This record gives sequence, C-alpha cells and structure tokens, in this order.
Amino acid sequence: MYLLILLCVLVAQSTFSFSPLLTVVSLALSLIIIIVQINLIKLLSAQKMSRSDLYIEMINLRMFFNTIEMFYNLMRKDKTKIRQDFVEANNLIITKTGKYRAKDILILLPHCLQITDCAIRVTSELDNCKMCGKCDVGEIKKISEKYNIKTIIVTGGTIARLKIKSLKPKLILACACERDLVEGIREIFPHKVFGIVNSRPEGPCVNTRIRVDTLTYAINMFLDEA
Repeated sequence: MYLLILLCVLVAQSTFSFSPLLTVVSLALSLIIIIVQINLIKLLSAQKMSRSDLYIEMINLRMFFNTIEMFYNLMRKDKTKIRQDFVEANNLIITKTGKYRAKDILILLPHCLQITDCAIRVTSELDNCKMCGKCDVGEIKKISEKYNIKTIIVTGGTIARLKIKSLKPKLILACACERDLVEGIREIFPHKVFGIVNSRPEGPCVNTRIRVDTLTYAINMFLDEA
C-alpha cells in the first residue's frame, strides 16, 4: 500500500512537472522504505529480540512512519490508517520483549474515558471511582486490583510524561486515540509502550470507550506470573 502511494507521488510529479530534485528525493525515500520493510520482516520473524535489536527496530519503525507521513502530508490524505498501522507494528515489536512483573507494568488511560457528567474526580486517584457502570473506568479498576497493576488516568501528555518519569515502569499499556498513541510512543522512546486504540462513539475526547477484554488479553500476554 505504501509503495503504491509513493508511485502515485512519482506519477503526480511527472504529470505536473515537479522539480527533478523532488523526484530524486522521492526515489531515495522509496529505497529507505523498502530497506526498513525488509529489516522489519526479518526481525519480527524472531521469537525474541535482544535489547539492541529492539532499539534498532523501534528506530526503523519511526523512520518508516516519518517517511510515509511525509507523503501523506504531501497528498493531503487522512493519516488515521497509517497511525493504526504504526501502533500495530509497534505492538508486534513490543510483544517480542518478554514478560514483566506486575509492579513493572503501568496502565495509562486518558481522562476522556470517564463519563462527562460524573461528579467524581478519578484523574487524581482511581480508587475514587464508585464503579457505577456508566463508563469503563470501573471495570478497569477491577482489573487493576485483580492483577495488582498500577493504573493512572491523565489529562494530557505532559502529566503522562511526568508520571512515567516518576514511576519508571518497564512496560506501559496505553489506551488513547491513534494520534495520541503515535505521539506518545514516539516521545517517550525508549520506554516500551503497547498501544490500545480507544473507540469514540460520541466523537473525539468525549465519553470514549476501551475494550476491556483487549486490555485483559494484553495483561495476560505480558504478565510474568512466576
């Protein structure tokens, strides 16, 4: 799909007589994408990655995404799909990093999961939730208590970064929209983040939802019960 986009750009360049320099840059970026894709496939075929391989692959993924994003900006295309692809590829890499103890895992949630007319503030303390069932926060609280995993709800990226710096988790299970997940994964590298895309039945940032079974599946996939 991505190479097709590059081909469309090259066709557009020839059609509208874009500069030869832009054509050369497009060809060079196409070569970078092919190299990164080959490397991604090779490393993802391994059962487990070494720390150095993990860092290399995360950097490769960012190079790949940044290149594709550049072409999407040029063509003025919606970036939701490539953001979803980025999160999925990132998650595949993170699954190769092994198991973690409960105390080393952090569940990171956006405040928009809480229903807007709730009078209780849960961004300061999840335990404040009365578990009324009107949103998913109560179910997540149950999961947090069941697995004894620290869970925080934040109001923005700055607060999230400060909490991560303070808590020093080895793995973050983060729920957010595609854009916020991509930005967060890129900004806090080399922290390992497994992303879970939320659903937005009422639009962005309002009464969003999370598939609780997906969160539970991720916990069971990474949790070291030994």
